[in-house]
Amino acid sequence: MSLVYIPVFSEAFEEFNWWTGKYLDYQNCLVSYYYARNRNIREEFNMQKAFVIGDSGGYQAITQNVDINPMQVMKWAERNKNNYQMILDRPPFQAGGVSFGQKFPVELFNQCMEITASNGEKMVEIRQDKEVKLFGIIQGETLNEIKKWHERLEQNVKYDGIALSVKPAYNPIINAIYLAYAIENIDKPIHTLQISGANTLPVLAYATKFLKFDITTDSSAFAQGNISRKYMIPFSYQIEGFTIGNSREINLIEQLCDCNICKTYSIEDMKNNGRLISLHNLNYMIKKVKFLNILAKDSALFKEFVNRNCSTKTIEAIRFIDLAKEKGVDKAYKQIIEKQKSLSAFT
Repeated sequence: MSLVYIPVFSEAFEEFNWWTGKYLDYQNCLVSYYYARNRNIREEFNMQKAFVIGDSGGYQAITQNVDINPMQVMKWAERNKNNYQMILDRPPFQAGGVSFGQKFPVELFNQCMEITASNGEKMVEIRQDKEVKLFGIIQGETLNEIKKWHERLEQNVKYDGIALSVKPAYNPIINAIYLAYAIENIDKPIHTLQISGANTLPVLAYATKFLKFDITTDSSAFAQGNISRKYMIPFSYQIEGFTIGNSREINLIEQLCDCNICKTYSIEDMKNNGRLISLHNLNYMIKKVKFLNILAKDSALFKEFVNRNCSTKTIEAIRFIDLAKEKGVDKAYKQIIEKQKSLSAFT
C-alpha cells in the first residue's frame, strides 16, 4: 500500500489549478464544506475526473462560530459527488480556550465525542447516494482517548473509512500512536488530517507497509506560495524555502527547478503570481511523497534515510510502530510512552 497526498482546494486556484492537466495533472483534492457550501465544485472548477474528499467544516464551526448541521453537509457531499465525505465532527476544544496540547476537561472530551458520534449516525441515516463514502473521525491525545472515541464512534454504525485527527499534527510520536492503533484495529481506508511535515510524512509512509489500504493525507502547506510567497527548494528533503516576491528583491535569472511550472514560467512570473509558486510547491510535495513510497518498500534503506534526514522523534516513531506490530499497541505504549510519565516529553 502507499501514502497518497491530497492537496486542499481553495478558490485561489480556480485558474491556476492542478487537476485539469494544464499546469499539473494531479487528480486529488480536499474541499471544505465551510468554504464551498453554496457551490458545486465539480461543475464550477472542472473537477469531473478528480478524487474529492469533503471536509465537514467542524473546525470552522467552532473557530468561526458558524452553525453547521449534518444534513447540510451530507446533502452538499451528494450534490458535489464527493468520493469520500468526513462526518461533521466536534473537536474537543473551545475557540479561544482549551486546545490540543493542553489537557482538556474529561467532560468536554465526552461531550464532543457524543456530538461527533451523533452527527455521524445522522449522516449515515440520511445518506441516499452510497457512492459517497463516509469517513468517521477519531480525536484524542492518548491511546485510551483514541480507543474510547473510536469505540463510541462505531458503536451503532460502521463507516467506509476512518480519518485520524492527530494533534499536534507535526508530532511524529502522536502520529505513530494513531497509526499503530489503526494497524491493529482498523481494517478499512485511513485518512490523516493536515500531515505534511518532513518528520511526519515518513511515519505515514512506513505505516502503509502494515495496512491493506492506502493512507490518504491532506495538506495546504503548498499554498504558502500564494499566502507568503514561500518557494520550496526542490533539492532539499526538509521543507526549506525562501521568499520570492512581495517586498523582497530577487535577482535570479534562471529557474532553480525543472518541474512543469518552472519550465513554463520565469522567476519574474512567480514574483508576480504566488499561485504559480504554490503549484511549484505542490509538485515538490507530490514528488516527496512518491520518493517516500518507493523507499518504504525497503525497510533497511528507509530507516537509514530516516536516521540521516529526520528528527530523533521520527526515529522513535518508527521504532514505536515496529514494537507495536511485534508486541501489540498496548504493550508498546506502556513500554515507550508511559515510561516518559507524560506525552509532554514528545511535544
